[in-house]
Amino acid sequence: MENIQRVFIHELGHFVANEINLSCYGGSGTEAITIFPCKENPNIFCGGTTPVLPLDTNPSTPPPIERLAQNLVGISYGCIFQAYYQQGSLSNCFRVNGCNDFEARRGFLSTHKLNHIDAQLFKLSNDYLEYLLKDEHLHKFINIDISLFLDIKSTAEQKIDIQKLKDVTSTAIENHKNHYDLHVQEHQKIIDSTFRRGSA
Repeated sequence: MENIQRVFIHELGHFVANEINLSCYGGSGTEAITIFPCKENPNIFCGGTTPVLPLDTNPSTPPPIERLAQNLVGISYGCIFQAYYQQGSLSNCFRVNGCNDFEARRGFLSTHKLNHIDAQLFKLSNDYLEYLLKDEHLHKFINIDISLFLDIKSTAEQKIDIQKLKDVTSTAIENHKNHYDLHVQEHQKIIDSTFRRGSA
């Protein structure tokens, strides 16, 4: 089976983003994280993180413009964590393991007619990843003992204990908030400047 650690780290990135979005931006928390054999190839693992959504919210509805920045960062955070863990590239993660994240990200931008700033935002995330790697800032997340949450020898579908994950990561998430917020604000500046130019 493919390294289950990689899948766990990817979903952990989405979890961390959801927790910070919830506490800082009125966004969603995480309802569930599931790791399972992929349908296309049961010899490798896939994963999914389900956010908490209001009852009247359609999960496929793109975020409103006022929440676009944190949602763009959040949807990219699985690949940011994975690329950090693998010492790889964001583009490779989006191409190989984060295809759904990439399509969602592109859909968010398309809804608001902002496809033209995609490359600019992607460069921001690449620069941010390099900063995190240089600072070794995500090591406390990467070094979490996944055996606390998963039977690494199992080939069956497994669900992460969300409350336990909150307990284990709460301090690291608190220490990470400023970094995350900076990245969100960098996205927001580009979005705001684009709309200012458009209305000029």
